Formats: sequence, C-alpha cells, structure tokens
Amino acid sequence: MTLLLLISAGVLAGLTGALLGVGGGVILVPTLVLGFKVPLEDAVPASLMCVVASSCGAAASYVERRLSDIRLGLTLELATVMGAIVGGLVAGLLAPAWVALVFGLFTLYVSAQMLLVSPRPEQSVEAYVPTNYPLGISGSFVAGSLSALLGVGGGPLKVPLMSYGMGVPFKVASATSNLMIGVTGAASVAAYAWRGHVKLDLVAPLVVGVLAGASVGSRLMPRVPTSVLRRLFALVLLVVAAQMLWKGGRDCGRACRNDECSVLRGDGGHSHQPGGCRPSEDGTSTESSDLRGARHSRCGGHSGARQARGGGRAVDFAAPPRGSSL
Repeated sequence: MTLLLLISAGVLAGLTGALLGVGGGVILVPTLVLGFKVPLEDAVPASLMCVVASSCGAAASYVERRLSDIRLGLTLELATVMGAIVGGLVAGLLAPAWVALVFGLFTLYVSAQMLLVSPRPEQSVEAYVPTNYPLGISGSFVAGSLSALLGVGGGPLKVPLMSYGMGVPFKVASATSNLMIGVTGAASVAAYAWRGHVKLDLVAPLVVGVLAGASVGSRLMPRVPTSVLRRLFALVLLVVAAQMLWKGGRDCGRACRNDECSVLRGDGGHSHQPGGCRPSEDGTSTESSDLRGARHSRCGGHSGARQARGGGRAVDFAAPPRGSSL
C-alpha cells in the first residue's frame, strides 16, 4: 500500500512539475515529511532526485516541440550556478530564517498578483524576443543564492521572472525552467549522495511515478490554456509562501527563545548552553539543574578560596557563629 501511495505522490509531483516548471519538490517534501513521516534530511534529496527525473521526462518533449528556449536557459543557468556558489559561501553570514521570511512574503506577493491582476497580452510561442537580459541574469543569480540558502528550487522565481520581466510566453518560460532545474538538481543531489542521504528504497517508487507524471504533463501542457496554467502556478506559489513563512517564523521563534534564555542566565545572549533555560508551566523560563550545579560549584570555589586565605580555618558563611544573638 505504501509503495502505491509513493508512486501516486510521484505522479502528482511529476505532473505539476512538467506543467509549471517547478520540479514538484514543493509538493513532495511536505508530503513525505508530514504524510509518510520521512526525516527531512532524507526527504530533500529524494525530492531533488525527482526534480531531475521530472526534468529528464519533460525536457526532451519540450525541446522536440521547440517550447524550450535553450539559448535563454543556458544563459540564465550560468547565473544561477554562480548565485548558488555565492549563496553557499555566505550561508554562514546570513540568518536563513529572515531570508525565508523575505522570500515567503515575496512569493506571496507574486501569487496574489497572478491571481488578482489580469495578465497583459503576451507574444506567440513561435515569434517572441526575450528582453531585459540584465534583469533576467540578476534575478537568476538571486534564485541560485536562495536555492543554496533555503534549499528551494529556482522554478518559483524563474518562471515569473522570464514571463513578466523578460516578455517570454508563459509556456516557454515553464518549459525553459523545466530544462534548467534538472541541471541545478543534479548538482545539488550529488552532495547529498556523497553524505549517504539518498535512500534508494524511497527514491525508486517516487521516480517511477514522477517519470509517468512528467510524460503526461509534457503532453498536456501545450493543450492547456495559459490562463489555467497561470492560476495553477499561483496556487503552487501560495504553497511555497506558506512553507517559507512557517519555516522562517519557526526558526526566528527558536532564536528569540534562545536569546531570552541567555539574557535570563545573565550571559548577555552570547553563549547558548544546552539545557540552559526551560519554559515552566506558567510560561516563564527556569534555570536548569546543570546551570544550578555550575552556579553552586562556583560558589563552592569562592568559599574554598576564602577558607585558604583565612589560614586554614573553616568559616561557615551560611550560619551565624555560636553565641550570637542573631
């Protein structure tokens, strides 16, 4: 039963990825984590393998029908790879939680625009000329950086970038994005495979379903009206925005709680010891037994030092001396 469910999830992801050029990862990752209880470190590489499979299954059909703009795709993919390299280098300098929040708000805005604003007339698939290459290259660079920082594919950003920013017909933008995400996904999954996170027993049924769904989607996409594809893409962007906002809000909440615990410990928020503060039942933060033990050890050390300075006489600082009226 689980095998059939995995194949069905792969068919849905491959169909969505081939139709919209997003790879299907935005569907597979939450489905695997929430529905099949797969750990996130195993779900992400499985999703990337399916992105590569979706690209291979659909790209050949789109190239044969001359829907993919290979020259445009290679130009933007070079900028994407450069952005991914830079994003990997600066990943330790930026807070991924805030980047996820900004990206979530941006995708929410784009999806609202696609749902609420009437699209302008676009050029035909056979006769169009891409414009505004500087915007496309810089946007692809940003898409690659976000892919390295957040682990998301570049499709949700590249398709509206090419369609709205460069004057490319939506179907051509989707087909070209499908061609590019295969290259990016193959480079990303290699790193996970090197660390042993690619589980073949999980990937195999998903890839079978993705190839079947991508084959069907690549044949359906030329026949589906562009307005329907735009609305479907806007709904997928809403899912991406919800994921990014939830991820960013969760990570920011954890960081704020850790900083609050650090302030309550009195270390100025610079050291985060494990088990430092725990929320009590009334919602306040309490000191853990480890910290209490460390504090008592420091107090004991100070008492020993005072005893040594007192010439070896043991002085009880906690109780009053005998004969005292206190």
